[in-house]
Formats: sequence, C-alpha cells, structure tokens
Amino acid sequence: RLAARDAVVHAQELQARAYNKGRKPVRVLEPGDQVLINPHSLELVESKGTGKKLVQRYLGPFEVMERINPMVYRLRLPKEFPM
Repeated sequence: RLAARDAVVHAQELQARAYNKGRKPVRVLEPGDQVLINPHSLELVESKGTGKKLVQRYLGPFEVMERINPMVYRLRLPKEFPM
C-alpha cells in the first residue's frame, strides 16, 4: 500500500511540475496602474447583437482604483461606459 501511495504522490508531483512549467506568476496590480479590459468576458451593452468578430479586442486603458482581493480590482470607468 505504501509503495502505491508513494507512486501516486510522485506522479502528482511530476504532473504539477509539468503543468506549472509554462505558467507565469500573477502580476499584482496597484492603485494607479493602467489596465486593458477584454470585452468578450463581459456582458457589455454595446456588444449585444454584434458578432464577436466586430467587437473591439480590448478596451481602455482604465485606472485601477483599489484591489478587492488578489484577482478582483475596482476600476475607474467613464460615466458613458456601456455596462
């Protein structure tokens, strides 16, 4: 049993190493940084009824106002932004 369990743990370590080989660490953004938004991942009013090929690839740049958690940020958007 221990040999089988050790083999599974070793295989998982190898798989994790192979998976993480091409990954980059997540860049932490600070207030004041400028970012672009991918409109395909949002439900934007202006993209309704428009083919995805015709929607802009990126919108922005927008200023980061605050970090809510490591993956969620509050952005300063213009008042006329279609959300």
